Amino acid sequence: METSENKRTLGLAFSGASARSVFYIGFLEVLQENKIKVDYISATSGSSIVAAAYACGTLPKLKDTVLKIDKEYLFSLIEKSGLKNGLYSLEKMEEEMRKFTDDLNFQDVRPLMGFVCTDLHNGREVVLEMGNIARAVCASCAIPGIFEPIKWGNWDLVDGGLLNVVPGEIVKNSGVDVVVGINLTPTERIFGPIEMTVKKTSDIIKKVLMLKHAGRALRYVKKAMEKNRYFSYFMEAEQAANRQEFPGMFSVLGRSMDLSLEAQKHVDRAQDNFGCDIMIRPKMTYVSNWKRIFYMHFADFKQTKVMYLAGRQSALKYLPKINELLEASSRNND
Repeated sequence: METSENKRTLGLAFSGASARSVFYIGFLEVLQENKIKVDYISATSGSSIVAAAYACGTLPKLKDTVLKIDKEYLFSLIEKSGLKNGLYSLEKMEEEMRKFTDDLNFQDVRPLMGFVCTDLHNGREVVLEMGNIARAVCASCAIPGIFEPIKWGNWDLVDGGLLNVVPGEIVKNSGVDVVVGINLTPTERIFGPIEMTVKKTSDIIKKVLMLKHAGRALRYVKKAMEKNRYFSYFMEAEQAANRQEFPGMFSVLGRSMDLSLEAQKHVDRAQDNFGCDIMIRPKMTYVSNWKRIFYMHFADFKQTKVMYLAGRQSALKYLPKINELLEASSRNND
């Protein structure tokens, strides 16, 4: 990547973080206050919302909205999808995001950005760097099974965290001098150990039990999920599954877990910095397993202000190191 001075370029790699993505607002604020220019941001899932607002100049507006956010606001942004391949549609979310992006395209803003998604058909990572920013945000945030995949050309895109936790290599390949990564995720993939164990067990059960036994098990699960507002349409979801439509919600969820399982086989645990020069791993408050299993953590806004302040504190803590690397890079380029 080249700038007018051809030096001191900085890239940021953000993990997904659901409701905790407010952390990135505080972090980016401090960089702005200290006049640290960001040249490239790669983000996935919820962090793409913050990155988009930052690049479009609406970060203060997003901050005001997020610090007042509640579940009622969240549910005003999602609507019943028809249950073909997800419980909810992100169309209203896309409309709302246009307020924070001014309906701009990637080509219209700086810093440059790349939002990470996963294509369900070929199982490959897709990095969106051109086209409408608001729609790209929705594609990167489309949690499999919960939200319908987003159509983008010939791709059916879902959450990029399925394959890539911290997209440091994407930032590195953009050509910046210094890559700073932030990892707010408790697991290596969007699906944690418990969800993956359930998937493996489910695959075994399918091979052993008759369909009627599987149906009985599904009814037990349904009773538990019906009590959760996020799964208020689960009865219709079961009916959709029985229609054997493809790609159905359960097909999408199963395919997504298969892709995540395959990706975990190739994780190089020695490369835990994800190609970043600095990897920031803030100590996070505990997220209970039952919240993660039922995806309730993505709408848990109880710690919003705490996470915002934590983002500011982390940025202030790492500012000296970031400046040190930028200055060293500048000297090397001279």
